[in-house]
Amino acid sequence: MAHGGSAVFLASLVGLNAHAGGLKDAEVWCVEIDLRSHNREALVAHPIYSRVGVFDGSSVDPNIATTIAQKASSCERVLVVLDSKHTHEHALDELRLYAPLVSVGSYCVVFDTVIENFFLGGAEFADRPWGKVII
Repeated sequence: MAHGGSAVFLASLVGLNAHAGGLKDAEVWCVEIDLRSHNREALVAHPIYSRVGVFDGSSVDPNIATTIAQKASSCERVLVVLDSKHTHEHALDELRLYAPLVSVGSYCVVFDTVIENFFLGGAEFADRPWGKVII
């Protein structure tokens, strides 16, 4: 969620779902390793912010994962969206931590897997730790 847009978008969908008869108290939680102050201010000022929870730190930090797991244990339904560092190892670590939180009949969506398809010669994102993984 580098700038808060994904959280606002997802929280808006959750709000629309609640308005249409879905869970009235549904929330979107995001983990931010570097939420810039101007992005945080805009997020907090947004009308949908009451449905957003922000955890500051790394999504694979055991303390953050434990806190989220504890919060999720009291939720009626949990959907997990993983869209973080975009490396194979990081996405796999996130899956190990957060996939068990998903409610039966819900989903764990991993957006990071598509990044490998953007490489043609291997140097398109030389300043980023992304790349094809051979398994």
